[in-house]
Amino acid sequence: LSRLLSEHGMMVLPIPPANDPLVGENISRAMSLDTQRTADINKSNPGESSNQHLGLSHMVPFSSINLLSLVHDAHHNHGNKLMMNIDTTWKIYNGDGKIMSFGYVTMRQDGNNSEYRQRYNPVIFAIVWNENEETAIYLLETLRFWIRKLFGFTMVVTGGLVSDQADCFINAYKLVFKDSPRAQCYPHVVMKVKDQAGKRKSKQNAACTKCANDRKNLALIHEDITRSHRCKT
Repeated sequence: LSRLLSEHGMMVLPIPPANDPLVGENISRAMSLDTQRTADINKSNPGESSNQHLGLSHMVPFSSINLLSLVHDAHHNHGNKLMMNIDTTWKIYNGDGKIMSFGYVTMRQDGNNSEYRQRYNPVIFAIVWNENEETAIYLLETLRFWIRKLFGFTMVVTGGLVSDQADCFINAYKLVFKDSPRAQCYPHVVMKVKDQAGKRKSKQNAACTKCANDRKNLALIHEDITRSHRCKT
């Protein structure tokens, strides 16, 4: 894998040790979660392999100097006020594992009277077996560790952290970037509202996704969001 990545200008980033003064505490927590999850799986499924649920032993973070330099530019040129996003792909390699990534999200207008377009610039990737809190912590803390090693400063995010409604990402954000604002991905919120509206028995209530200007329906949308898992954040 290292050879394959190097052929494309990428490199494997070793996960930092648990005794590192900057990220060691959170790495230790992730290891503890990892061990507990494995024990729970072994207890509920004795005799079955739990490899696909492990985080640390089956995780490969990777990036490139050019991508990591984006963090350096954001720090010195923009005061870390750019929004960042974390997410994973559906699956890779015939269903074995996923690609998790973390990077900058920007909205820009390409020309006069044109629509705003979202751009995503990843700064780090990881091959993971599963999307959970410990793998998200490993990814974020690996990035912070190597930014300090390579560029000499501690990475912070003041422009906001956006994700879908997964608890694992939200919990990892709270742990790694304690003072950073958090937000929900707008398309995910809209989809959740539509899902909740579609489950309603009343046709009048279900119409809230079509008549957003009506005050009554706006109240229903607000109710849907507050009841939806994590949408209220």
